[in-house]
Amino acid sequence: MRRTLTILALVLVATLAAAGGASAARAQCTVNVAPSVGSPTDVYRIAVSGVPVVPDSGIEVRVEIRLLGTRSGS
Repeated sequence: MRRTLTILALVLVATLAAAGGASAARAQCTVNVAPSVGSPTDVYRIAVSGVPVVPDSGIEVRVEIRLLGTRSGS
């Protein structure tokens, strides 16, 4: 589960970096995943801050994670 969240966070950062690349000022965005260690039934929060936005434009990001079964094979 942690590997999946890490991959999603990296994809999110890459997407936001590409969207912010058109802005004139260079800025860094920050991605936080909490809790960093947890069980498959925990709720994870992915927070992104410091995202550069092009004037007269916007940005929308949606991340949906679903647990489709358990390790016991259900």
